[in-house]
Amino acid sequence: FAAATGLADSIEQIYQAGALRMAIVASSAEELQSKAALATKQIANPAARGLLAEKGIFYGERTDRPQVAFLFPGQGSQYAGMFRSLVDNFTPAAEAVQRVDAVMSRLGLPTFSQLAWEEGDALGSDVYLTQLSLLAADTVMYAALEAMGVRPDRLAGHSFGELAALVAAGAWSYEEAAKATKIRCEAIEGC
Repeated sequence: FAAATGLADSIEQIYQAGALRMAIVASSAEELQSKAALATKQIANPAARGLLAEKGIFYGERTDRPQVAFLFPGQGSQYAGMFRSLVDNFTPAAEAVQRVDAVMSRLGLPTFSQLAWEEGDALGSDVYLTQLSLLAADTVMYAALEAMGVRPDRLAGHSFGELAALVAAGAWSYEEAAKATKIRCEAIEGC
């Protein structure tokens, strides 16, 4: 009980010291208490930041709003039926599918529902259709999150997800990314 009280007091002192977020790496309650006490004593000393980090104590300024990052996944995150429930039950997602499908139709490509719902068995085996379905799915999810007021401060993509990140960032249109997907897949298959 005394250890928990001491820890609570240390955390309260750290909180009162300023607008901070803190992470402490500890393998036991005792180590956590010791590091919290150290942080309490040194948090106001900017020169101690490096020493604290070496000891597994990390902190930074709190912001009014936490930073949000979106990471768009690469191939392997696809599954048959992906986002069907979202599209059926959330109007902004359904509207995003309509926009995606309009581009796909204009390019002579299968629609999102054909790729992800009707021909779901091709996902994972046909590189081009799989990556095209991921681009569409990422675009739909991004639109749904935007409709809910979730706005990213940072965008990144893992592997093929980089193309969806470029669309989300406004650097490429969906059509440009769909065309680049074909070129990318041809290059992969040519290796």
